[in-house]
Formats: sequence, structure tokens, C-alpha cells
Amino acid sequence: MRISFFAFLFFAVSISFGQQPEQAYEKFNEAYFKGLQAWIKRHPEKAVKYFEKCISIKDSVPAVYYYLAAAYQEMKQTEAARAYIETAVRLRPGNKWFKKLENEIKNAPVVQFDVKKNDSGTDIPVARTEDELLRDLAKHRNTMDAQQYFRKISRLAQRYPFYAKLQYEAARTAFDLRKYDEAENYLINGMDFALARKDLLKKYYRLLVEIYRITGKEKEAKKYSELLKKL
Repeated sequence: MRISFFAFLFFAVSISFGQQPEQAYEKFNEAYFKGLQAWIKRHPEKAVKYFEKCISIKDSVPAVYYYLAAAYQEMKQTEAARAYIETAVRLRPGNKWFKKLENEIKNAPVVQFDVKKNDSGTDIPVARTEDELLRDLAKHRNTMDAQQYFRKISRLAQRYPFYAKLQYEAARTAFDLRKYDEAENYLINGMDFALARKDLLKKYYRLLVEIYRITGKEKEAKKYSELLKKL
């Protein structure tokens, strides 16, 4: 069974809320995570309500438009989905996952998701959580060589671009193998999906600083060093 399903998209937290930023940030976060919960439970209509509330608070967060596009796509409302994903891409044109969804909406394909058999033998969708994936990877780390492990985590990172911890693990693995371009790619494209948590963002920024210093990109290294200091 093939279904259209997008989940667990998070945003980068370098957002300005103008007046009364703490209060606005709290209201935004509350609506955002209620939208996520509704989406995880496969209630796109409820998700739309909460994500539209996010826009009423702050209308320049790309991930919100991505989620609205995915929800409207799930509800077969293609025109609305197209409008929202175009906004997401306009706000963050360099994010390849936004472009991927844009192409999927334009071409109306669907996303392959995990399935399992129910009691009657019918395929039903299964949402694997990020923690489940990371636990599974940990079991294989000591039984595979570095290249095999990297191939495995790369496949998962491509399939689950919305899991920020998984993207970081893929970047860290690439870094350890001195695949600096690939490590940078996972971090930059995963940043829009990063958890709204300082500890994870610090890891993203620190690894980017290391990569840029090794590759001689001092301007970029300085940029992320400054961002790290602000967290």
C-alpha cells in the first residue's frame, strides 16, 4: 500500500517575534506542536487549523507552510497544497526537501511509507518514530564497517528527512569518514527540520563550524560560531 504521509517537521528557532517575543513564541510553539500531534494522529483537518494559527502569529516560518501543503495534499486539495508549498520554497529556496514536496504535489506522486500486515493480511501504514530508528541503527553500528553503516544511515536519512536527530547522525557519520560535503549537506538541509531545542541546534552549529574550519571556509565558520554564541 502506498500513501502520502509527512511527519515530524520542526523549524529552526532563529525567529524574531517583535513585541512581547516570549508570549508570542509560547503561543506559536503551543499551536505548532498541537498541529504536529494532530498530524501524527492522521487528522490533517485539525493540523491545518493549528498551523494556520501559527501563521496568524508569525507568517515567515517556512516549515509551517510545508506542513500546510502536506496536510492539504493529504486532503486532496491540490491547489491549496500547491500555494502553500510555493510559499515554503520562496521563503527557503535552498531546502531540497521543500523542493521535493513541491515536485511531488505538481506531479501528484505519493510517498512510500513503512507498512505491515494486519490480522486480515492487508497492508497498513506504520509510522516508525525517530527513537526507534536510532535504536535500530545503534544495534548495527558494531556489526557493520564504517562504510556499510554510512550507506544504511544515508538510506534512512533520505527516507526520513524530517527527523532532525537522524539527519545529524548521518552528518556525524559522514564527517567521521571525511565526507565533508555530504556532512554539510545533511546539516544544512536538515536545519529547517531541526527540533526546537537548543541542545540539538548546538550540535548542528558545532559540527558545521568544524566542517568549515577543516575545509578552509572561515567566513561560514565564523557565521555559525556567532549563531552558537547566541543560543
